Formats: sequence, C-alpha cells, structure tokens
Amino acid sequence: HYAVVTAGRWVSDAIREAESVQWAHLGKWTLTVTPSGETYSDQYYLDDKDYDGVKDLYRYHKGAHNPVVSGIVDWNCTQGVSGLWTITFQGEIGKQKVYWQGRIRARDEVN
Repeated sequence: HYAVVTAGRWVSDAIREAESVQWAHLGKWTLTVTPSGETYSDQYYLDDKDYDGVKDLYRYHKGAHNPVVSGIVDWNCTQGVSGLWTITFQGEIGKQKVYWQGRIRARDEVN
C-alpha cells in the first residue's frame, strides 16, 4: 500500500539525517527530529485535521503543519541500541489493512 511505504520513507529519511531523535507522547505520539547541523526540529504525528475520519501523517516544519500521506491508522517508533530505530506503520483502505516496518540508524546520535 502506497501510504505506509511513503510514510516509512519520509520518517526513515528524517531519522537517517538526524542529529537527534525523540519519540514521546505529547498529547499524541510524536517523533521529534533535529536535522544534522540545524537549530530547528521537525515533528511527525498522526491527526485528522480535515475531519474526514481518516488520519494523516503530518510533518510540522518551521511553523507549518503539512500532511505527508493519508490513510495511516497507527504507528510506532522504538529506539534500539546504537541509535537504531524500528519504525512501524499500519494503514487502512476500506477493510484492507497493510503494515510496513523498517529499521534505520540516526546519523549523529550516540547511545
């Protein structure tokens, strides 16, 4: 399914280029990523801001909340040893559920 693959690529790329990564519940599960060499942080989270009953993956970047992809039901990020992150996405179109999982290492994070 296109949605989970696209979501996985966006988040994997963000983590790969990150100086720091944090997964925390800030009212909703949020991945905060500080790109290498930058002073700002981006946030990724699920929300239904257009109220159509379908959650979208959003990227908060320099003051703007931008939808990345629609149809994501759930996601999770787990930090392992040496900066290795496991990312999972669950998508749904109609009654069909699809899953995506990837592992990516943050560029500059040291554990």
